[in-house]
Amino acid sequence: MGGIVLLGWLFNLPALKSILPIWVTMKANTAIAFILAGCSLWNLHRSPRSTVTITRIFAGLVLTIGGLTLIQYNFGINLGIDQLLFQEPRNAVGTFAPGRMAANTAFNFVLVGTALLLLTRSRPFYVVVQLLSLTSFFIALLGFLGYLYNIQEFYGFGSYTKMAVHTATAFIILGIGIIFLHPQRGLMAVITSQQAGGIMARRLVLAVIGIPPILSGLILLGYRAKLYNSEVGLSLSAIFSIIVFVVLIWMNARALERIDSRRQQAEEQSQIDAIAAARAATHLTVVVDHLADGLLVTDPAGQITRFNPALVKMFGLQNTSLIGHPCRMLFPPEIAALIEQAMTQSKERFTAEVALANHRVGQAVTTNIIREANQSQATEWLGSVTLIRDITAEKEIDQMKTEFISTVSHELRTPLTSVLGFAAIIQEKLEIITPVIPTDDRKTQRYLNQIEKNINIIVSEAERLTSLINDVLDVAKMEAGKVEWHMQLLSMAAVVERAIASTSALVESKGLLLHSVVAPDLPKVFGDSDRLIQVMINLISNAIKFTEHGSITCEVTSQREHLLVQVIDTGIGIHPKDQPQVFDKFKQVGDTLTDKPKGTGLGLPICKQIIEHHGGSIWVESETGKGSRFCFTLPIYTAPNQLRTNMDALVKQLKAHVVTTTPDLIPRTKTILVVDDDQNIRELLRQELEAEGYDVQEASNGMDALAQVKTTKPDLIILDVMMPQINGFDVAAVLKNNPHTTDIPIIVLSIIENKGQGYRIGIDRYLTKPINREELMQDIGLLLSQGSSSKKVLVVDNNVSTLRILSEVLQSQGFNVVEASDSQECIEKALSTKPDMIIVDSVFSQQHNLIRTLRFEKGLENLFFIFLADQEHLTSRSPDSIEE
Repeated sequence: MGGIVLLGWLFNLPALKSILPIWVTMKANTAIAFILAGCSLWNLHRSPRSTVTITRIFAGLVLTIGGLTLIQYNFGINLGIDQLLFQEPRNAVGTFAPGRMAANTAFNFVLVGTALLLLTRSRPFYVVVQLLSLTSFFIALLGFLGYLYNIQEFYGFGSYTKMAVHTATAFIILGIGIIFLHPQRGLMAVITSQQAGGIMARRLVLAVIGIPPILSGLILLGYRAKLYNSEVGLSLSAIFSIIVFVVLIWMNARALERIDSRRQQAEEQSQIDAIAAARAATHLTVVVDHLADGLLVTDPAGQITRFNPALVKMFGLQNTSLIGHPCRMLFPPEIAALIEQAMTQSKERFTAEVALANHRVGQAVTTNIIREANQSQATEWLGSVTLIRDITAEKEIDQMKTEFISTVSHELRTPLTSVLGFAAIIQEKLEIITPVIPTDDRKTQRYLNQIEKNINIIVSEAERLTSLINDVLDVAKMEAGKVEWHMQLLSMAAVVERAIASTSALVESKGLLLHSVVAPDLPKVFGDSDRLIQVMINLISNAIKFTEHGSITCEVTSQREHLLVQVIDTGIGIHPKDQPQVFDKFKQVGDTLTDKPKGTGLGLPICKQIIEHHGGSIWVESETGKGSRFCFTLPIYTAPNQLRTNMDALVKQLKAHVVTTTPDLIPRTKTILVVDDDQNIRELLRQELEAEGYDVQEASNGMDALAQVKTTKPDLIILDVMMPQINGFDVAAVLKNNPHTTDIPIIVLSIIENKGQGYRIGIDRYLTKPINREELMQDIGLLLSQGSSSKKVLVVDNNVSTLRILSEVLQSQGFNVVEASDSQECIEKALSTKPDMIIVDSVFSQQHNLIRTLRFEKGLENLFFIFLADQEHLTSRSPDSIEE
C-alpha cells in the first residue's frame, strides 16, 4: 500500500494519495515508513540470519520517522523532513503542516518500529511486541471507525493533521501481521491453543471486535435520523450489547459443554481401551507363558526384551529375569547367528537346530520385527523374535522311521538276491539248452521265446527294485551320518565325462543330443568322485526322462571361490508351485494320479544331501514348457600342503598287484564254506560256485560253521552277518583270533553295510546283497590265488598327517599296515616283518642305500614298490626297474 501511495505522489495522482478529494492524503513520509516496515516484517518472516542487520536498519528508520515527527509536534519546530521528497499545498485537506503525517500516525510508527526492533533480538519480548502491535492496531481501528461513522475526532486531534483512511487500514494490516508472526508465543499462545480456553477465545475475539462497532453504527444512524435522543441511543447501545454478549456467552458455553462432553466420552473410551489393552496384554502374557515353545524377543542390540518360562526350562537356565541380558551370553551361538541373519535380510525367516538341556534337540525359527515406512518416517528395525520348539520326539520318530525303512529295505535284499540269482542261472541255462532244442516245433520255439522274455522282465524289474532299495538305503545312511565318504582331489571335467559316458546310450535311445561345455583349466575340487558322478548321472537321467526332443547340456564354469555345474534341458519344465518340492523325499512333479511317476522321488534328495555334504548348494531354475536348469556349486580346493593322494587309485593298484602275482593256473579243487541262515541263498551260491568248479560246504548258522571249520578247514568262507545264535561278525572274530584259522580268507556277503566293523575284525572282502556274480567270483579268485589272507603293507612317509591318513584308508580296506617315518626305520621294519609291498614317498626313492639294501635280502626279492610322486600322481615299479 505504501508503494501505491508513493506512486501517487510521484505521478501526482490524487486518487492514490487520498482516495476521495474530501479525505486526508497519506503523506509521502508515511508511505515510505510503511514500505520500510513491510520489508522489515517480510525479512522477519523469512528468518534468514544474514538479513538481521538490514531488518534492524529498516525498523530503526520507521522508529526515527515517527519519533522525529512527534518531536516536531511537541516542540513546535520544523526539522525539514515533511517535504524532503515531495511538496504539498498549504491548503491541503486536514493537514496541519504541508507534508507532515498525523500525530497518531507518528505515534503508531514509534510503536511498530519498536516492536520490529524487539523482534530482531535472539530472545524477543513477545508479550511486549504483541502489546505494542495491539495498541497500534486499536488506534488505527479507531481512525477507521471515524471514517466509517464520519466522526473526525476519531482520526485527528484539533488542528493537527488527520490520519488518512488508507493509513488506518495499513496499520490494521501491519498490526495483525506482527501479532501473527509468532502465533504460538506470548499473548497469542492462548488464542491459538487447542485447549478449551483457546477454542473459546477464537470464537469470541472476532465477535467482540466486530459486533460492537456494527451496533454502535446502527444506533448512531438512528440518532442522526432523530428517531431518538442521545439518552435513548445510549440505553439502546447498552441493552443490545448485553443481549449480544449474553447470546455469545451462551453459545460459547454450549460449545464448551459439547467439547467437555466429547472430552469425557474420549476419556471414558480411553479408559475402556486401556482396560481392554491391559486385558489383551494380560491374555497375551498368559498365552506366552503357557506356550510349549520357547519365546525369545531381542532388541537391535541383541539384548533380551521378553521371554517365557518354556525358554528357561528348555535351556536349563535359572528362573530369574533375563531382561536386558545379551542373548549371546546365555544361548547357543546358532541363535545369535540367526538373529544376525535376520538383521541383514528383512522379511525372511531363518531356521537352525540348537542343542537344548538334557541332550535334547530344538529347532529355532527367527524373523525380524520392523516398523514399516510411511510418509513421516523410514522403515525401522525394532529387533527380532525367535521361537524354539523341542523336536526331540520328532527326531526320534523320524529316526525310528528311517531305521524301519532301512530294516525293511535290508530284509528285501535277501529274497531279491534269490530272485536275481536264480533268474540269472535260468538265463544261463536257457542259453545252453536253447541251441540243442529242435526248432521244428513252432510251439516249442514260441514257448522258449516267451520264457526268455519273461525271465528278462523278472531280471529287469528286480534290478529296478534293487535300485529303489539302494536309493532308500542311501537316504537312510545320509540322514544317520553313516555314509562312507572317499574324499580326494578330483577334476570335475573327468566327473562330467564319466557321467556322460554312462548315460550316452539312454540319450541315443531317445534321439536327443548331449553336449558338454567345460571351461578349460578348471581348478580342482575336494570330493567323493563316485558320489559326484552319481549326482551328475541323476541330473542327466532326470533331464532325459522329461525331455522328448531337443538337447541336454552339461556346463562347468569357475566362479571365484566355487565351481558352477549346470545341467540344462529343453524338456517340459517345472511349474513354479512344484519347484520348492523337487528336492523333497518321495516328491514328484505333476499329477501322480494322471501321470505315471517317472522314478522313485529319491534321486534329487540324494543329490541335495551329497552336494551339501561337499559344502555346496543345489537349486533349480525352470519355466513350464521351456525346459529346466539344475545347478549346483562346489567349493574350489585351496588348502595348501595337504595330502593329495588319490586313494581310490592307490587301492586299485594294490589290488592290481595281487592280480599280477596270481599263478597262471588256479586249482579248481578249492573248498568254499557258505554260511547263511537262508536256505535259498545257500542253494544259489552252491549252484554258482559249483558251476565255477569249486567244492561247496554249507552251514546254516555260525555255530555250525565253527564246528565244520574245526573238522574240515575250508580254503575260503562266504559269511552272512545277520544269523541266529551268533552273528557273522562274531564268527569272523573267532576265526581271525585263532592261529589255526586266521589265514582263511573271509568274504562277508550281507544285507547290511557295515564295512568298517568287518575290516576292523580282519575280514578280506565285504559285499552286499543282491549278489554281483562277477565281482564275487573275481574276489574269490584273487583271495584263493594269494594262498592266505595276509596282505602286509609297509607305509613310509616323513609327514605324520599323510602317514596317518594312508594307514586309516588301507586298514579300512582290509590291509595289515606297518608304518615307518624314515629310510632307516623302513629298512629295519622291512627286514623284520617281510611285507608284501611298500608304499613310499618319492623322496626316499632317490636314496640308493634303501633300494640296494632291500633288493638283495632273502624273502624280499620280489618286493613290490608303490611310489607317491609329488603327493598327487601314483607310480609303481619293481626294484629291478630302479636305476642306481
